[in-house]
Amino acid sequence: MNSGTLPENWEVARLEEATEIIMGQSPKGDTYNTDGEGEPLINGPAEFGSEYPTAVQWTSKPTKLCKGGDVLFCVRGNTTGRMNIADQRYCIGRGIAAIRGRIQKSDTLFIRNLLEYERPSLYRIAIGGGSTFPNISTAHLKNYTIPLPPLPEQRAIAHVLQTIQEAKAARQRELALERERKAALMDYLFSYGTKDESRKQTEIGEIPESWEVVRLEKLCACLDSKRVPIKQSERNERKGNVPYYGASGQAGWIDDYLFNERLLLIAEDGENLVSRKLPIAYSIEGKSWVNNHVHVLRVTEINQFFLEYYFNSIDLSPYLTGTTRPKLNKASLLGIPISRPSRGETDKIALVLSNCDAKIAALEQEAERLDELFHAMLDELMTGKRAAVSLIDVELPN
Repeated sequence: MNSGTLPENWEVARLEEATEIIMGQSPKGDTYNTDGEGEPLINGPAEFGSEYPTAVQWTSKPTKLCKGGDVLFCVRGNTTGRMNIADQRYCIGRGIAAIRGRIQKSDTLFIRNLLEYERPSLYRIAIGGGSTFPNISTAHLKNYTIPLPPLPEQRAIAHVLQTIQEAKAARQRELALERERKAALMDYLFSYGTKDESRKQTEIGEIPESWEVVRLEKLCACLDSKRVPIKQSERNERKGNVPYYGASGQAGWIDDYLFNERLLLIAEDGENLVSRKLPIAYSIEGKSWVNNHVHVLRVTEINQFFLEYYFNSIDLSPYLTGTTRPKLNKASLLGIPISRPSRGETDKIALVLSNCDAKIAALEQEAERLDELFHAMLDELMTGKRAAVSLIDVELPN
């Protein structure tokens, strides 16, 4: 660290000087239980959540204990540097260190964000020049040097970053609710329709009275998969602006040369793709190329987006063939029974669900931008390029 680039009133300190560090120690295995007796035990990131851990074991003879509010820091394995906040007292195993700010020296939430900023550097230490098992020793962790602004600035930095994280968490909660809402709407609309009409029994279950059951082959054509293969190395070397699709969705981009000179079949605007391996379908907008793990459907008698949503609402597994590597072949695909409403109702259902997708996309974008803002601010605040005290208009507690 180049201390000359920090503000004059900041200092550089060893982590042990700025914080209290408790290295975990695993209790003996015969003291473990799952009955809630003794202290809850956190052995590693398997018990971590998005913010707080959840214990699945307890120990009757705890070794090292953390306090509520401590930063739980992984010190072993590929998850080295991953963190949670302790929401209560825990016994911590050897894969965890508990870190808390020292009174009148550092703020714990500031330290948590600082460790996030320093995580790449800490991980480089953990791999130790090529080690196959990352590990941060007690000495490395305690002697790691960190920038340390005055306490008021530390608290302001923690407040700014926490505000951004809370906004991101709020968007993620909204996103989860919108996805649940869409799933519930799909279930209702494909069972009851939009007209509040009586239902009838069919081979695929109850559907609205005015709907009919037809085979997919009556609604669209399945294009033959005659393509010149593209090697992964070619895709890496010739990246462009043409989307490339595989069984799991969009897999990357290719350039116009590969698209125009090497390919015999493309997917175009107004067509659907159905995976041969996974129970997913998606619509194509504009020109795209797909590999041989995807069926291309050219829709003629039904709303393209209605068909996409319909496929994603039903279980396709009964139509898969093969045992070791089941797949959805062309004949099975075209024989799938589809419940079809009138064209006007398919358009209405597709519109309702596409509006859900638009809101989901907007929330995803907001969450992504807030994440980008967090990391941009993390860099500026932890290097002193920007002062946090001037960014807030509330008085923080001492």
